[in-house]
Amino acid sequence: MVQFGALQIQLVQAINKEPFKEHTSANGDVYVEVEPDVEYFLSVHKTSVTDSHLYVKYQIDDETLDFCSIFPRYLNDEKRFIGLYQEKKGGGSDKALKFVLPPTIERRRSDFDPRELVGSIRIDISEAVVGSVRSHHHDFNENHSEQSVRPKTVTIPAKSPQLKEKVVRSAGGDFRTDPVPVPEKAGVSVRFEPGSPLGSLTLRYCCAKGLLEAGILQSADIWRFLREEKPADPCYELNVQPKRQKIHCENGTVKDVDLFDFSEVPDGTPVLKPKVWCVLRQIDKPNQSDPRATPVTPPFTNTERHA
Repeated sequence: MVQFGALQIQLVQAINKEPFKEHTSANGDVYVEVEPDVEYFLSVHKTSVTDSHLYVKYQIDDETLDFCSIFPRYLNDEKRFIGLYQEKKGGGSDKALKFVLPPTIERRRSDFDPRELVGSIRIDISEAVVGSVRSHHHDFNENHSEQSVRPKTVTIPAKSPQLKEKVVRSAGGDFRTDPVPVPEKAGVSVRFEPGSPLGSLTLRYCCAKGLLEAGILQSADIWRFLREEKPADPCYELNVQPKRQKIHCENGTVKDVDLFDFSEVPDGTPVLKPKVWCVLRQIDKPNQSDPRATPVTPPFTNTERHA
């Protein structure tokens, strides 16, 4: 959720109105982590009183929607869910938007910026001033920008087909809000126009793969994950230093071996063994039933010295 002046703005799922996960880049830009084939609304909530009414316009992937929202200067706790507004006989409703994988084309490109994988939603806020007065009637049927929100073809570098699954844009969905009824009798209404600009806000969105490609998300540290899921056994942290000794083999040759003294290691403790090794365990009172009680004495065979 982003607080922009008196407005709280976020992307939410169309059906359950659950917000999508947001990430903030190093320069303060807000990126929303989404998934293809999920329908959404832009949730806008006015949280404080303002000096004037607010006039809000919307752009989806650089396409301006053919309608505006007017927020009265007084406080209203009602959240508005902005989509593709449509007026039909009986009232007006918003059709949900939908995240989709747009068509792509591969070409040779040396100037490709991974941020081109990311879609955008821009909100322009101005003071609302009274313009003209128009008549309205109950029998109307008018679409607003539904045809303009169509994903355009995105050009990706040649020999990079994996980018097709990392780019996301918006299109029209299927879910609709309940129609808001209008008076059945003809009448007049005030038409507001944009006054002094108050600022603009851009929300950028993409799937997790695209945000990774654009450098917004950092790839997972697999070693850190394994250390958290499977912490190292303390027995593997034993610092047993070997002693180099010479042994006489059965064939008469003399070889150097590393002698590890595990006499201080508790019984039953597993210990990683080096490739060439031998064990010296000091036992004051040998127990013949315990095979570890039998001291190891040279000469060693090659089989005995290799794990």
